[in-house]
Amino acid sequence: MRREFTLTLVALALLALTACSVENEVTPPNPSQGNAISFDSVSTRADLSDLQADGFGVWGVHFNSAQQYGYLLLDKQDVTYDGSKWVYSPVKYWLPNTVFNFVAAYPAERFETAVYTEGDVSLNYVVLYDFNTADQSNVEDILGATAVVDTSVEGYTKTVPLTFNHLLCRINVCLMQDGDQNREDNFIIDKVTLSGVKTTGNYYYFPLSNEVSCGWGVDASATTTFEREFTDNANIGLSGKRYLDDDGLLLLPQAITAETIKLTVNFRFGAQGTEDISLYEPKTLEAYLPATEDLWQSGKSITYNVKVSTYNPITFLPPTVSPWGNLQSGGTIIIK
Repeated sequence: MRREFTLTLVALALLALTACSVENEVTPPNPSQGNAISFDSVSTRADLSDLQADGFGVWGVHFNSAQQYGYLLLDKQDVTYDGSKWVYSPVKYWLPNTVFNFVAAYPAERFETAVYTEGDVSLNYVVLYDFNTADQSNVEDILGATAVVDTSVEGYTKTVPLTFNHLLCRINVCLMQDGDQNREDNFIIDKVTLSGVKTTGNYYYFPLSNEVSCGWGVDASATTTFEREFTDNANIGLSGKRYLDDDGLLLLPQAITAETIKLTVNFRFGAQGTEDISLYEPKTLEAYLPATEDLWQSGKSITYNVKVSTYNPITFLPPTVSPWGNLQSGGTIIIK
């Protein structure tokens, strides 16, 4: 499926284009020359078994003197794993003195080729993924990879090196009792709520002559709320923790400006010596996440560490920020 697409974020990348896309395909070299394009160099920061089980999609655009504005060589090409190697059909071949730009995406069915128009220029190789947190959060892990191969460089790789990365960010909130303020008291966390989270956007890949431009476009007007209730009536204690989500929410990367995303904690408080939880006092605390322009980024796992007390409503400790998954030797990737 293709559709018309206008995106301000990539408009600057096309200012240098003043003519229409060249449509003539250059005849590939004879297959007997052995210059087939292959995808056997695949790694990921996610679980490699998901890719091996489901496969992924590849878009490939090449640029050379005959195709100055790019030719769409691979259009959402299915690449699958046959148990020993990655395969696709029909096989394409390298051309001399040509720059090849590749975009790979998983799951492929969530991406599509869009038509970008800028004046007289019409280009058919924007790779677009539409995201709605309300529908997709914590359900679908979106992966992407890019590679640029210049065949004019001696010894260029004939196997496209694809390293998949998470396009979303993983966000969590960890609640703890403030032992400095309420060391001898009891807290029962009943509910934690995160509201004002931006929900809608699209991710674009735009293969250009020597790079792949990519990024998120976010709809600032659409937001949603996530909440979690706890019904076990357990005192959290000085060493206890409560999380917004066991594994973290898969959310849209976004800047956190002042007073945009609100954290609400509903809890019951029992002063030292109060054993009957029916006598605990219900309280509701609210605070906004600290403003930051660059924390929620693709491929980051971020946990907000929060202390609650009856004296200082909510105290934000430094968040725990780490890469989401680590590349392991041999292509074995572990998320945890």
